[in-house]
Amino acid sequence: MTAPRSPMVGRRAPLVDGIEKVSGRAEYTADIDHKDALVGRIFRSPYGHAEILRVDAAEARALPGVVAVITGDDCDKPYGILPIAQNEYPLARDRVRYRGEPVAAVAAVDEATAERALRLIHLQVRELPAYYEAAKARQPGAVVLHDDRPVAGPWRPRNRRAARAPPVGSGARPARPSPRRPPPPPPPARPGSVRARAPAGTRSGRWAGCRRAGRRPRR
Repeated sequence: MTAPRSPMVGRRAPLVDGIEKVSGRAEYTADIDHKDALVGRIFRSPYGHAEILRVDAAEARALPGVVAVITGDDCDKPYGILPIAQNEYPLARDRVRYRGEPVAAVAAVDEATAERALRLIHLQVRELPAYYEAAKARQPGAVVLHDDRPVAGPWRPRNRRAARAPPVGSGARPARPSPRRPPPPPPPARPGSVRARAPAGTRSGRWAGCRRAGRRPRR
């Protein structure tokens, strides 16, 4: 049985990789030799809103030099930045909801092969209405982006004082509405990157672009 972890409040966290960083010996993704790395490319949707009928990647997979091609069928685990929005997928599944949404990913031995593989991926869709104004997206009968989330109706303030407007001509200023809204997601502190490698007969290794203090880099 694993012993419970002791709380870190009031204790000093050892910076086990501090010496490597301040001395310049720490290795990050930009410091690793990439000569044996594969080249990745993303096939993106040219449609603003459409139902995916078929993603044909057979020709791309058969192209010499292509190591792997994955689509939304290979990515069935949803995620989201906010806990209330766990409805995103790494690659589009069933529907594309904005122009440029990732649909397929290619890994190849070089850039030319990866680019050629993208041109061999065929996307068949049924186009759906795309709305570029909030008022049109809220109209009755508008096609929703997510079937489990209905179209939002007209905005109504939740603050009762804001809902009661002062009489016309009274000179009183209306109260400013203060609806409850979820806070925006926090911006990333810095761009992140990860490189993975699994040599034959050895354990896989990972190098991260930024590391958390108090942990040794795993290799």
